Amino acid sequence: MENLKVANIILGYDKAKPIIERHLELWKSTCDILVFVMPEDACYTVPNHYTLIHDKSSHHGTGIIKRTMFAFKKALEINVDIFCFMEYDAVMLKRPDISEDRQVQVNLAGWNDPTYSEEGYFFKAKFFCHTPFIFTRKALEHFCTVMDEEPFEIGYPCRWFGGQLEKHNIPFFDLLGNGEGFTRNTIDSPKDLINALNEGRYAIHGIKSDEVYNVINNNKTSI
Repeated sequence: MENLKVANIILGYDKAKPIIERHLELWKSTCDILVFVMPEDACYTVPNHYTLIHDKSSHHGTGIIKRTMFAFKKALEINVDIFCFMEYDAVMLKRPDISEDRQVQVNLAGWNDPTYSEEGYFFKAKFFCHTPFIFTRKALEHFCTVMDEEPFEIGYPCRWFGGQLEKHNIPFFDLLGNGEGFTRNTIDSPKDLINALNEGRYAIHGIKSDEVYNVINNNKTSI
């Protein structure tokens, strides 16, 4: 397993530049190649790193779903064994563990309330996931052959991705549920994050502020 090559693929946009620059060294430390995926109308080209550009910028909607699907397919051109897709506010504190039951790994962030609707839409997927989304090459090849836009879930990538795993019966390892991940839309409690790091959780999503990032730098343990 030590010889497996890892690509970190980061989905970002121009207004996330300060966060991207802050996280850059940490992303580089856990992979063999670092690639960025940006919208064509809000692109920040990270110096000395590959940047793929696709479709229009959007928090949710058609653009972000098409760009996410593009990232999955384009990643297969990278000569690595493991693919770790992250939004700009996510980090891995170590390289992924890979085993037979870890061909796909995610943070299972929550379960859908069937009575809840947004923009008049009732979400169809039973659950939603936060990054990191981690694939072996074989698993990503399979995912790319079956993925489609439905259920579209108003174009929220976290809900669309959960819907794809459910729809296509793709087994996955839940990093959050197995004590290895920690996720919030935005982490705003340093105490909760410190507890998570002390528990050995290393797949972290929701790091927006310098304060929270500094908590990681000051409290991360060798895992």
